[in-house]
Amino acid sequence: MRALPGEGTAFACTQAAYRFYANEAVSPKRLAEPLVACARQMSSECEGFALVIQDQSDLPYTSHTRKRDRLPMHTHMLGYTLLTTLLISDRDGAPVAPIAMSLFAADGIHTTREEQVQPTAIDLDESLATMRHVAALELGKPSVFLFDREWDSIHHLRAWAGDEQRFVLRARASPRVVVEERRQMALGKAAEEVELRPTQAIALSPTLVGQQFVGEMAIEIERPAVRPAEGGRGRRREAGERVAVRLVVSEIRTPDEGVVARWLLVTNVEAEISAETIAQWYVWRWKIESYFKLMKGAGQHLEQWQQESAEAILNRLLVASMSAVVVWHLARAEGREVEGLRELLIRLSGRQMRRERPFTEPALMAGFGVLLAMLDALEHYSLDQLRQMARTATMGLIRYGPPPSDSG
Repeated sequence: MRALPGEGTAFACTQAAYRFYANEAVSPKRLAEPLVACARQMSSECEGFALVIQDQSDLPYTSHTRKRDRLPMHTHMLGYTLLTTLLISDRDGAPVAPIAMSLFAADGIHTTREEQVQPTAIDLDESLATMRHVAALELGKPSVFLFDREWDSIHHLRAWAGDEQRFVLRARASPRVVVEERRQMALGKAAEEVELRPTQAIALSPTLVGQQFVGEMAIEIERPAVRPAEGGRGRRREAGERVAVRLVVSEIRTPDEGVVARWLLVTNVEAEISAETIAQWYVWRWKIESYFKLMKGAGQHLEQWQQESAEAILNRLLVASMSAVVVWHLARAEGREVEGLRELLIRLSGRQMRRERPFTEPALMAGFGVLLAMLDALEHYSLDQLRQMARTATMGLIRYGPPPSDSG
């Protein structure tokens, strides 16, 4: 995204990018096609299910006054809200590719699902439309959608279950549920009745190993949904059918039986899939944070982009996401040649790694940017020219540097 050291100037590169992202023939739906094609090609990395993470992230652009379609986000903050749908493998949680995106702006929802901007909707309502869109992509495996606690809404649980969409949702402890068809209690209270069994060791730090405990029970949810009233003023209670789900409780404990983490997961995935597997899937949900980290750092710096509309931001984000797919593939590829390439990229990135971790994905992406610039420079300058320029720069530093000391 930055100007490479070729014949074009930085201004020319900026103008070319501006024309590309503002071109009416360039749409988010079309730019998502290579990502979807990659997801289909790499769906073999999924064994039984295609795990799909949906999560949102705020993109603050408070000082970017030329972006006139920004939304108010928090106190004195303006920007956009990004909803990302990421495909990961059910074998090891490895990220495969972003397969859908929606960017919420003042003029509506800019999305890879449709060519036109969609009417404004609650971000939770966008989830079902995205689920149906993912099903239409024909990834070759049945999808299971993973959601964090902010998506805990009985209205959406009913909609997902009624549409026969599989989901794993981290639930809040306070809402009431039905246990054994008659007893009503808070979900957190019901979780206390679940018998937990040890499953696997979890490394909590280099010197501390914890133990994961998992258990499950069948529950039903029948509470009314609270929805915006007609006209947008106030709220109304909306009754609905019971939703039968599995409650999976996962705890991570230290050797002294202290609880480090506790998750209450509700899911409608078939009983043949064990509670241990459901808990592991949710652990992998955090993989989407690595995607946001790559886009907001590692040379991409999403929150500093100068495009002046949500459509242009989303178009550029889809192109940048292709680099994330390349980095993910490089990170898990095997072979001596690949190992040598990773070592080179780490050196070019200028970042330091821990001894037990030879590389990180952000460092690989940063090094890749340097490698591309270096290769482009070699296309336009000979090695002798580059060496002469380096000598000139070095002589300039010596010539114009600080005067030598008396002892020098």
